Amino acid sequence: MMADTRSAPPLPPQERHAVIDDLARFLAGGPAQPLAAWETAEWDFAETVVYWQGASTWLAQRLDNSALQPPPEALASLESAAGDIRQRTRVMLAGAAELLGAFGSLGIPAMPLKGALLARRHYPDPELRALGDLDILVRRSDLPAVRRVLAALGYRFLKRSEKDETYLRGEYKPNVWAPDNVHPVEIHHRALCEYAGMLCDLTETLWRNSPVQPYNAGVECPQTDPPALLAHLSAHALADWVLGQGKLSQVNDLLLLAGSLPDESWVDFIELAAGRERFLYPALLLLERLAPGSLPQEPAARMAAALPPRLLAWCQQVRIALLFELYSDAAIRRDFDRQVYDLFARNRRDAWGAAVGLIFPPRWHARLEAYPRLVGSPFWQLAYIPLNTSRLLRQGKHRLSRRSPH
Repeated sequence: MMADTRSAPPLPPQERHAVIDDLARFLAGGPAQPLAAWETAEWDFAETVVYWQGASTWLAQRLDNSALQPPPEALASLESAAGDIRQRTRVMLAGAAELLGAFGSLGIPAMPLKGALLARRHYPDPELRALGDLDILVRRSDLPAVRRVLAALGYRFLKRSEKDETYLRGEYKPNVWAPDNVHPVEIHHRALCEYAGMLCDLTETLWRNSPVQPYNAGVECPQTDPPALLAHLSAHALADWVLGQGKLSQVNDLLLLAGSLPDESWVDFIELAAGRERFLYPALLLLERLAPGSLPQEPAARMAAALPPRLLAWCQQVRIALLFELYSDAAIRRDFDRQVYDLFARNRRDAWGAAVGLIFPPRWHARLEAYPRLVGSPFWQLAYIPLNTSRLLRQGKHRLSRRSPH
């Protein structure tokens, strides 16, 4: 989707991180004072960040409710992007209803995930939630019929992984949030988050907790209840945040859902998380750091007590900006493998499983997307050679750079 070539004004890393820290806290309901000290470069950087992350509508709304006055050019860019997001969300939600209606007419169970569900069910104004793509969960056995529906509606195949297939309709436009920019659809058959071989698979949990309800434009479909949806959003956010590739919109998603969850639903969430605490709780504890009081005290205390000490310490100490660092380079990805071992592996079995998953990922895993022709051939296992050679070379350079004097 990213055809736009805009880039943020150059800022030193510390200033860049300070802006993202202040921006994330302000968006989550925090103080406006730090933003009042920003100069034009900081406002331009922040506007570019929220543009790429689909948070322009959220920032525009927060500014409307404050006395802050960004520089005119940054404000004009922000309001333009917010207007595009509103129009695009309207079009994408219509596309979601079209797809879900077509699946339902053929008896294919299909449920909207993430933004396609949140915008309709949990945002007071659906158009505040940016929709870069649509996420829909189906049964693996229904994939052949799903593909025929997509083709009939003008979608073309782009790629697949071990958990989903991606299709596109339309053509790329320079403006990412243009309503007529390409419309991607991710058809999931597994609601899976993977941590270098350690898996959090919520597929059957979502199916069990998704009664059929009205969606939009007369369409009915399965829709995930709040505790299971919170579990899915938390796992998905953490998978992005630990990589430094989080989206600020994920914060708003979690804030809205956690803020509307009644006490009995928190009990259901805690029960649902049993055995998966390390993959579900950290995102919510980080949310509490960003927006103190966003979680009820008792569930927050239970979550903290359930985490391994290293993972809890990371939640309490990691710099917020690093969760949303848009301009992360390969160094952060290299760090991810180490963080998985340090933070998520509970025992030697986990560590060995993670190592095997890193060295021998499944055929359609995202790590192998760099070698599409090789992976698509009968000799696809050979893709492990360039994959792991590249990883070892990068790790070697990273170690050398850390030892070099600065």
